[in-house]
Amino acid sequence: MRKIALLFICMVTLSMVTVFASDSPRYVEVEGYNIMSPVGELADYYDNLYFTIYEDSAGRAENPNTIYVLKRNCIYPLGKQISNYDFHLQIMGEAGEGYLPEIIGSPKSDGTYGLDFIKAYNDFTLKNLYINGTLPSSYQHWQVEMRGNGSGNTYTFDNVALVYDRAASLCVRGDSLTVNVKNSVFGNTGSNNAGNGNGRLIDIRTEAPYVKSLTVENCITFNHSDRIMRHMAGEIGYLKIDRLTAVNTLGMNGGLQLGNVREAHVTNNIFANVLCLGQQESRNAEQQQADKTFAVITLDTNYVANGQIIDIQSNNIYWDNIIKNQAWALFNDVSQPNYICATTTAALGANASAAYFTEPLSFGKVSSTQDIAVWVASYHSDPTSESLPDSWTIPGANGNGGLYYDEFDVTYSGTSVSATAATDGGAVGCAPLDFSAGISLGIDEPAINPKDYQLRFFPNPVVDFAELSFVLDASSQVDVKLYTMDGKLCKSVFSSKLHAGEHSVSIDTRDMSTGMYMYSVITEKGSVSKMFVVD
Repeated sequence: MRKIALLFICMVTLSMVTVFASDSPRYVEVEGYNIMSPVGELADYYDNLYFTIYEDSAGRAENPNTIYVLKRNCIYPLGKQISNYDFHLQIMGEAGEGYLPEIIGSPKSDGTYGLDFIKAYNDFTLKNLYINGTLPSSYQHWQVEMRGNGSGNTYTFDNVALVYDRAASLCVRGDSLTVNVKNSVFGNTGSNNAGNGNGRLIDIRTEAPYVKSLTVENCITFNHSDRIMRHMAGEIGYLKIDRLTAVNTLGMNGGLQLGNVREAHVTNNIFANVLCLGQQESRNAEQQQADKTFAVITLDTNYVANGQIIDIQSNNIYWDNIIKNQAWALFNDVSQPNYICATTTAALGANASAAYFTEPLSFGKVSSTQDIAVWVASYHSDPTSESLPDSWTIPGANGNGGLYYDEFDVTYSGTSVSATAATDGGAVGCAPLDFSAGISLGIDEPAINPKDYQLRFFPNPVVDFAELSFVLDASSQVDVKLYTMDGKLCKSVFSSKLHAGEHSVSIDTRDMSTGMYMYSVITEKGSVSKMFVVD
């Protein structure tokens, strides 16, 4: 009976990957619904991510550097809200081939849908993930809220796709936050008919009186009802937006609203058909710059003489003729917005001429400009018409202009001016993103993905001897150690420098008592441990 109980415990906790060194990551694999090899029904996995995190407080207390690993080709339905009041929440998809792990909405306990997926009160990291806010009757609202706890928290998004949020892809609602975003795609944001202005890449709310640092690098944003960034409260200490490709946004209330910022670097970006609703005086209520005129890049206050740094260079800003001729030209009160506002021009001084250039581009594959032109014309004809679709992005079989996030191709001709117009002589806009491969796990430096070792321990439970096999992708010093379940070293069984390739180590358990243990494979990349049972 004891053997059965031990085996059952081993099976239940096999996905828990523990590392005892305090400076090494601890990995916890989370089971999801595998679309390639389904087991059970999707409903069997409702809130599995939530409960894995919620029930793991003891594990996080032992090692705060805990990473929840979601599997490729798997769906993670979420109807309960995840919050991290007292710990750094790290959710990461596996590196390697296959579809990104996908978080979707599932019914709440009362059968309804709709709540934030994640309210982040402490530090928060997302990598290698797809967050899809599509619901049966609408879109999710504020899928990820960055609220902070007053201690200057840090939020990181890397290799993330986040689509279908009714309000904003990135919602900043805490004080003194640092937000780092790179290699990611955001799109299809906005509420019904875009009437209230929702639909932003970045929304800095009144609860964020001061943003310490905000960086967006090498990203794509598309099909927004409103702005790339809304900033109408407080101040930003440091802002960097570099090599962003923004395509086809309505711009109900603006474009890139820098607001009050101490230091801003807006460089090497493409703003293609941003602010497609055009300049219209009746919609300028949220324009905070002095001239109140719509512009792609706006700045509220110029205090360069007092130390403000405004660096805006090498941005390609343009509208296709379809927008100009089939939408704006039809209405006397609609015209082309400015490229940059008067306050921005004054702050740049002699450098204003380098802020932008205009070159229409043909991308590999993006949503239809014709569709947005028709929507814009329909809106200006009758903004309250019930015949308007919920969002201009609805045309297309998938409700996103017919494209999924990984089908967006914003590459363009290498003979264009834009291909060598960046401040470093390279191309402006986002470089190609490879979601099929992803990035390695880790925070400040690459860490090991537990599956990279291809660990195999057989037999388990063990009687006398077991064989541990693993694969190295590069030569490394390797140590194999056995631990008791309370983290005490039991014995060292192997220590040697090994070349890349497959290796195996024989483990003798004849001098070990019956019970549960951990084996640890320690390399120069990191440490990974899993459980085994001595019978």
